[in-house]
Amino acid sequence: MKTNALENLAERLDRKEQKTIPRLRWDFGSCPNYEVDECHAYEFARNVPRIREDVARLQKGIPKSFDKLFAARRDAVFASHRRSALFWFYPEFPEKPYLEIPVEERRRRMSVAWPAKQQAAHAAALSPKILPQFLGRDLRAGLRKHGRPSVAYGAIELALIEIHWDYSNTSLLDAFEAWLSENRPANVEVSESKGAGNFIRRRRYDLKLLGAWRLLKANAMPWDDAFIQTAFIETSTQPGPNGAGCPARRTKFRLKRFG
Repeated sequence: MKTNALENLAERLDRKEQKTIPRLRWDFGSCPNYEVDECHAYEFARNVPRIREDVARLQKGIPKSFDKLFAARRDAVFASHRRSALFWFYPEFPEKPYLEIPVEERRRRMSVAWPAKQQAAHAAALSPKILPQFLGRDLRAGLRKHGRPSVAYGAIELALIEIHWDYSNTSLLDAFEAWLSENRPANVEVSESKGAGNFIRRRRYDLKLLGAWRLLKANAMPWDDAFIQTAFIETSTQPGPNGAGCPARRTKFRLKRFG
């Protein structure tokens, strides 16, 4: 059944009954695993007017070069919630799709912006990305509410802890493990690194949804054809009966905020 559907779609496309949009605007299957998070941030941001406006404001008056933009705006970006992505420094954003930028250049830019060593990258993940304006007041409010000085925003918490550097790493790790067990919020879903909840798989599935939505938005094809085009690109889940759960159909609900 899958083969027949693909053959029928191919036949209609050959007869040019459907409009087309450039493939790299909706097919992200060629993105390397280590770039999936960056590609995800870049491509979704292209569809958000407020982010496009913010990028334009940050880049205004600076030569359109990643290195010049990075040098000029690194402190402003990395001191804010923008820190988790690099598209703020990309002169190609938002006009050019992420995967149209040469892979060697994308890799070079990541090495410029992020720590080269994996250990340093993991350590940087614990550095605060946002500092509240009234930090002392907010920490005291957290102490009254939770019994420990902390500031929570979404799934992120800025916590004040005391580290005794005269303790061994083993002792500190044991203490931090116990702290996590005592203080991890029960209402926050954990993004697993293995199995069905794999972070990269989730990002890839989101990109398939985005690709299907772009095909729909451009009127390039109806939802069932968009599903066939996107659902089998490195898919990790199977569609349900009558296409239930397929990227194109679910896109109508999950990506309405773009339309």
